[in-house]
Amino acid sequence: MEENRESLFQTMDNPEEYDLPDITLKKEHILNIKTLKGKKTLNLIKVLKDYNVGIEDTIFIDLIAVNQESFQIDIKFKVNDKKTTIILLMTQDLEDMLIFEDNDEAYVHHYQNGDLDAYQDLFTPIDDDGRFLQIAQGIIIDTVTQDEVAIDEIDVYFKGLVHIEGRKDPLEEGEQCFQKLGDYVAGSDDCFRSFDLNYKEMAKTLDLAYFVDSASPAYPLYRSEELIILTLQFRAPITGSAGNINVFVDFREDPENPTIYLVDPLTIF
Repeated sequence: MEENRESLFQTMDNPEEYDLPDITLKKEHILNIKTLKGKKTLNLIKVLKDYNVGIEDTIFIDLIAVNQESFQIDIKFKVNDKKTTIILLMTQDLEDMLIFEDNDEAYVHHYQNGDLDAYQDLFTPIDDDGRFLQIAQGIIIDTVTQDEVAIDEIDVYFKGLVHIEGRKDPLEEGEQCFQKLGDYVAGSDDCFRSFDLNYKEMAKTLDLAYFVDSASPAYPLYRSEELIILTLQFRAPITGSAGNINVFVDFREDPENPTIYLVDPLTIF
């Protein structure tokens, strides 16, 4: 076990080769940042003055994203039992800096105001056309309308696809429809990928000694245009839970008639 931990956590000899800034948090909350293009010192007590952060408070620093042009640091702290995360965006030359509290409204405001333009490469395009941009976890921007994309509470978004009514409880049998985000936003009924779920047949295949009548909302593990993996929790009318199962839906050979594999997550290969 210890050998495995050592193989996972290794010291990086030349972080500058990967554009990683050298970040040091000194006593009295002095943050030193050094890159190949410059140096900068920030007094976090002053930066966070609106949050009443004091010397006695603990501050955590996380490097979230980095590239040749810019990087993102999250500053986390707790004052009066309230946890707060502050986003710090900086260019590699340390000339430009943007600081704001981590919430949806602030992200969208700064995007619409053009404040995030200098850090655009940190964000993830999630479609081939580059129309939709993930600017933070759970925040997707439609670059055409400049608005945040709203996903209905009953639907599940993951990796560029929306599982229609994937959060419905219990998850209904029959056709499962997955839409591309552009079709979803346009209000289309077209399914980019679809397949059927039949709980009784699945339980029979797995030799479950339960009468399975439903399943909990699907939890996505992996999605691409060729493969979708979901975790389902079967339910039985008397015993309640009838066990978890991973459903692999393979569209490679025939997208209209995919092959479905059922895998017990406790199986050891």
